[in-house]
Amino acid sequence: MADKVSGVILASDVDERMDQFKINIPRGMLEVGGKPILQHQIELMKGVGVKDFVFMVSFKKELIEEYFGDGKKLDVNIRYVEQKKSLGIAHAVGQLEKYCDSPFILSLSSIFLLAKDFRQLIELAEHRNAPVSLAVQNSSDPNFSEFHFGVILHPDNRVKRIAEKPRYIMSNLKGCGIYYFDPVIFDAIRRTPRTAMRDLYEITDSVQILIDDGFPVYYAEVIEWYKHINSLKDLEICREKYASIQ
Repeated sequence: MADKVSGVILASDVDERMDQFKINIPRGMLEVGGKPILQHQIELMKGVGVKDFVFMVSFKKELIEEYFGDGKKLDVNIRYVEQKKSLGIAHAVGQLEKYCDSPFILSLSSIFLLAKDFRQLIELAEHRNAPVSLAVQNSSDPNFSEFHFGVILHPDNRVKRIAEKPRYIMSNLKGCGIYYFDPVIFDAIRRTPRTAMRDLYEITDSVQILIDDGFPVYYAEVIEWYKHINSLKDLEICREKYASIQ
């Protein structure tokens, strides 16, 4: 099954986001354990059979392209698409429709994570004929600043509602910016409004549109540890965590 699934990684940091780091490279090129975060993500997906990748790039894109090339040194295939505007994850993914005619796993290059086998994320969607499955962590941490969205469930464990950066705990299931999508997500993206809260096109709103349309959406508890890298302190925490498990 996984050989039909591609990987999409959004690696299009822009200059303003990097000012706080006082560095001049994309976040995906920051190293943990001696290799870029992007490489960790490639290896995680490759571990479940994903071989074809699309990188969306912008800021210092040449550093990513020079390092990874066409992907052959990692035994994968990589294509690059330049992001012209930064209007939210849904907007970015929508620009990739012509490159993604089969299911794909979406990840953000600004996160470092430790995860169980991603195969569960793929199999869950395919066995239940669902267009979306969400990679989540079961965490009682009330702080949502580290997480992308909260999850509310139906009694049968289908996802009923997801909310971007909620102010209160919806459940112990917290999304971390990793998704499995069938191409039907592009239909929802075309109907996704720009939000008032962040003035962006949110991918969580696109997923909610599919839920409201009656499509089954499920979750997979595959995230063991997660960090969204917004500072050099975050990066050091990731390095210490990775070193502790080696």
